[in-house]
Amino acid sequence: MGGIVYCVACGHRFQTPVIPVAPIPEIPAASPDHEEIQHEISPSSEETWSGRPSRWRQVKLYILFAFLTTAGILLTVWKIPTGRILTDEIVWVVPAFGAILITLGILTLFTAEIRRIQKYYVIGEKEIAASEGLLNIQLNRILIRDIRSLNLRARLWDRIVGICDIDIGTAGTSGVEIQLTAIPRKVGERLHRTRNS
Repeated sequence: MGGIVYCVACGHRFQTPVIPVAPIPEIPAASPDHEEIQHEISPSSEETWSGRPSRWRQVKLYILFAFLTTAGILLTVWKIPTGRILTDEIVWVVPAFGAILITLGILTLFTAEIRRIQKYYVIGEKEIAASEGLLNIQLNRILIRDIRSLNLRARLWDRIVGICDIDIGTAGTSGVEIQLTAIPRKVGERLHRTRNS
């Protein structure tokens, strides 16, 4: 039958009906790929491309990093012969200068990576989302159907390495609402075709 329940306030006795209980389905374990969400900006539509700006845009800083750290390492390990010009008292200046170069090289690399990871883009079938910032994140979303202007720009170096910048404007703004920098050129061209169709 059912169970018997007593009212807490008046002490009256009630009979509860029997409710068939369905077995609890087993919940599959979460896949390791989806346990950690990188950003909360995935559009409502199916995602066609997501990523950060290409490292090719920061190639000057990476070359500067390689030059500074190589020069710094060479200066710190180089055995300097002492003589008339360099005495034993000032020979420590060269390894110290090498350590300064290594530090500047590491700061250059850090700057290049921070510039890159502070931007994240998601291009969906119906929506584009751009996130910018590390601590204070600014999120811009626009629907592809609302795009009024879409300009692809690629300098000579960008064309060589296969990246481009995209400026997107909508009817609600007079200028550029979202700027996608250093994304793969094929993705930019596909977005341009999607917008025109």
